[in-house]
Amino acid sequence: MKEKLKSLFKNKYIVVCLCFFMYILLLEETDFFTLMGYKMKVIDLEGQAAYYDAQLIETKVSLTELTTDDEALERFAREQHYMKRENEDVFVFVEE
Repeated sequence: MKEKLKSLFKNKYIVVCLCFFMYILLLEETDFFTLMGYKMKVIDLEGQAAYYDAQLIETKVSLTELTTDDEALERFAREQHYMKRENEDVFVFVEE
Protein backbone atom coordinates (compact mmCIF):
# COMPACT_ATOMS: atom_id res chain seq x y z
CA MET A 1 0.00 0.00 0.00
CA LYS A 2 2.78 2.43 0.90
CA GLU A 3 4.64 1.50 -2.22
CA LYS A 4 1.57 2.31 -4.30
CA LEU A 5 1.29 5.76 -2.69
CA LYS A 6 5.00 6.41 -3.16
CA SER A 7 4.74 5.55 -6.81
CA LEU A 8 1.77 7.94 -7.20
CA PHE A 9 3.64 10.82 -5.58
CA LYS A 10 6.71 10.20 -7.72
CA ASN A 11 4.62 11.09 -10.74
CA LYS A 12 4.99 14.88 -11.03
CA TYR A 13 1.74 15.32 -12.95
CA ILE A 14 -0.33 13.81 -10.16
CA VAL A 15 1.44 15.94 -7.54
CA VAL A 16 0.90 19.12 -9.58
CA CYS A 17 -2.78 18.26 -10.13
CA LEU A 18 -3.30 17.57 -6.42
CA CYS A 19 -1.60 20.85 -5.50
CA PHE A 20 -3.70 22.72 -8.05
CA PHE A 21 -6.98 21.26 -6.73
CA MET A 22 -6.01 21.98 -3.13
CA TYR A 23 -5.19 25.56 -4.09
CA ILE A 24 -8.51 25.98 -5.91
CA LEU A 25 -10.57 24.40 -3.11
CA LEU A 26 -8.94 26.07 -0.13
CA LEU A 27 -6.75 29.05 -0.93
CA GLU A 28 -8.29 30.89 -3.87
CA GLU A 29 -10.46 33.99 -3.32
CA THR A 30 -13.46 32.07 -4.57
CA ASP A 31 -12.78 28.90 -2.64
CA PHE A 32 -15.37 26.21 -2.01
CA PHE A 33 -16.46 27.50 1.40
CA THR A 34 -16.90 31.07 0.19
CA LEU A 35 -19.00 29.89 -2.74
CA MET A 36 -21.20 27.84 -0.42
CA GLY A 37 -21.64 30.89 1.82
CA TYR A 38 -22.66 32.97 -1.19
CA LYS A 39 -25.13 30.29 -2.25
CA MET A 40 -26.74 30.27 1.20
CA LYS A 41 -26.95 34.07 1.12
CA VAL A 42 -28.63 33.98 -2.30
CA ILE A 43 -31.19 31.45 -1.04
CA ASP A 44 -31.92 33.69 1.96
CA LEU A 45 -32.29 36.78 -0.23
CA GLU A 46 -34.62 34.94 -2.62
CA GLY A 47 -36.81 34.08 0.37
CA GLN A 48 -36.85 37.71 1.42
CA ALA A 49 -37.73 38.77 -2.13
CA ALA A 50 -40.71 36.39 -2.11
CA TYR A 51 -41.84 37.81 1.23
CA TYR A 52 -41.62 41.39 -0.04
CA ASP A 53 -43.46 40.48 -3.25
CA ALA A 54 -46.32 39.10 -1.14
CA GLN A 55 -46.30 42.24 1.00
CA LEU A 56 -46.39 44.40 -2.14
CA ILE A 57 -49.44 42.59 -3.48
CA GLU A 58 -51.19 42.91 -0.12
CA THR A 59 -50.40 46.62 0.05
CA LYS A 60 -51.68 47.23 -3.49
CA VAL A 61 -54.96 45.50 -2.63
CA SER A 62 -55.28 47.58 0.52
CA LEU A 63 -54.52 50.79 -1.39
CA THR A 64 -57.12 49.97 -4.02
CA GLU A 65 -59.68 49.27 -1.32
CA LEU A 66 -58.90 52.53 0.49
CA THR A 67 -59.10 54.68 -2.64
CA THR A 68 -62.40 53.21 -3.84
CA ASP A 69 -64.40 52.63 -0.64
CA ASP A 70 -65.15 55.52 1.73
CA GLU A 71 -66.25 53.21 4.55
CA ALA A 72 -62.98 51.31 4.34
CA LEU A 73 -61.07 54.61 4.46
CA GLU A 74 -62.97 55.71 7.57
CA ARG A 75 -62.42 52.30 9.21
CA PHE A 76 -58.69 52.51 8.44
CA ALA A 77 -58.45 56.03 9.88
CA ARG A 78 -60.27 55.00 13.05
CA GLU A 79 -58.33 51.77 13.61
CA GLN A 80 -54.82 52.80 12.59
CA HIS A 81 -54.70 56.50 13.49
CA TYR A 82 -57.32 56.62 16.28
CA MET A 83 -59.31 59.38 14.57
CA LYS A 84 -62.80 60.16 15.84
CA ARG A 85 -65.83 62.27 15.10
CA GLU A 86 -66.43 65.43 17.10
CA ASN A 87 -69.12 63.95 19.35
CA GLU A 88 -67.26 60.68 20.12
CA ASP A 89 -64.77 59.53 22.73
CA VAL A 90 -62.14 56.94 21.81
CA PHE A 91 -60.85 54.43 24.33
CA VAL A 92 -57.70 52.53 23.45
CA PHE A 93 -57.06 49.26 25.25
CA VAL A 94 -53.46 48.11 25.30
CA GLU A 95 -52.75 44.47 26.03
CA GLU A 96 -49.84 43.87 28.36
